[in-house]
Amino acid sequence: MIVIFQKLIATLIGSLLLGVGVNGFLVPHHLIDGGIVGIALLLHYFLKFPTGIIMVGLSIPICICFLAI
Repeated sequence: MIVIFQKLIATLIGSLLLGVGVNGFLVPHHLIDGGIVGIALLLHYFLKFPTGIIMVGLSIPICICFLAI
């Protein structure tokens, strides 16, 4: 039970830091990253979609695939 709680806290802290980095540095300077974040940034720059929602939406299918393995 403690290990699950530690993993949950680590995931939440990592997600918070990723969100601060993307919205605090990449978006204001119009920079691009790779992977899911890069796709979300491209959609944000060209279609004005919110980056966070796109990142979550693109990550859900990947999480489902890993859970199925």
